[in-house]
Amino acid sequence: MAFGLPSRSASAVVLGLFLSALFLYLAVRNVDYQEFVTAFRQAQSIYVFPFLLLISAFYVLKVFRWRALVGGVVKASLAAFFYPMMTGFAANNVFPFRAGELIRVYIAGNTLALPKAKILGTVVIERLFDLLAVGVIVGAALLSLAFIGDAGAGSRLLALSTGIAMATALVLLLFMPSMLSKMRGLLNLLPGRFVQPLDRQIENFGDGLALAKDQGLLIKIGVNSIAQWLGLALCIAVSLFALGIDHLVSGGSAVMLLLIACITLGVMVLGISIPSTAAFIGTIEYAFVLCLGFFDVPASNALAAGVFYHVLSFAFTTLAGAICYLLYRLQRY
Repeated sequence: MAFGLPSRSASAVVLGLFLSALFLYLAVRNVDYQEFVTAFRQAQSIYVFPFLLLISAFYVLKVFRWRALVGGVVKASLAAFFYPMMTGFAANNVFPFRAGELIRVYIAGNTLALPKAKILGTVVIERLFDLLAVGVIVGAALLSLAFIGDAGAGSRLLALSTGIAMATALVLLLFMPSMLSKMRGLLNLLPGRFVQPLDRQIENFGDGLALAKDQGLLIKIGVNSIAQWLGLALCIAVSLFALGIDHLVSGGSAVMLLLIACITLGVMVLGISIPSTAAFIGTIEYAFVLCLGFFDVPASNALAAGVFYHVLSFAFTTLAGAICYLLYRLQRY
């Protein structure tokens, strides 16, 4: 048993490397290197500012949502939420398998003086609302494309995947409390010394989930979630405009590019949910190439747009997270 965990960890790393390599191959297999370089060099730097403004709004909305979730338990400054959240997202860019979520929970446990299992419960609620919000946005985009006659087989497949993800999130949201109750009942099968500590952790986790039972709070969180993911879809749209994709899409109006960006968002979120290496290398690029391919955008241009988005989002998130971690350390010492 002592060697089981390292072996499983190594297998997970190998799986992540394989999946990232696979997605990266799928993203570049039809790309002409010279066309890619030419397209990327033609990116308009004027779009960097609105991109950074939008991604800043994305994270600010996330902080307010998280504070609203935890607000019923503890009153704390915005910084007490912002530091651990941004540090966690930056860590996701450095460590594989979303290890940053655990780092976020650990730091928040210190800044908010709450049980870490309770904080983890609020993070789970966040992820469920993220799935629902992205599902609503992608579904609305696909419906809009259907009205203008641009929804093909790929869009129908994405709609099915989105529906499954939304249904899964709803089931978890509705039945998680009863599932936790049954888990607590099964603790009686364990040796006595394990029952009390595990029961306390499950209770704290359940308290974190219970924060979202307030109907008014649920509506506020739902609106916030849709707003933040629409903001990220706008970041994708800005990337498309920066690379001149509007000139490559039939009827490439601002509305059309926003709809394409919403669909790309859905594929990207599904992609980064799959275990992969740090920084989501390959998954983000393939999401752009795959979705823009449905609209006859050359792979070289689509990849250039994906790299533009990936580089800016990675740089912003990692730098902001590093600054937040430094400020957190300075406050502690």
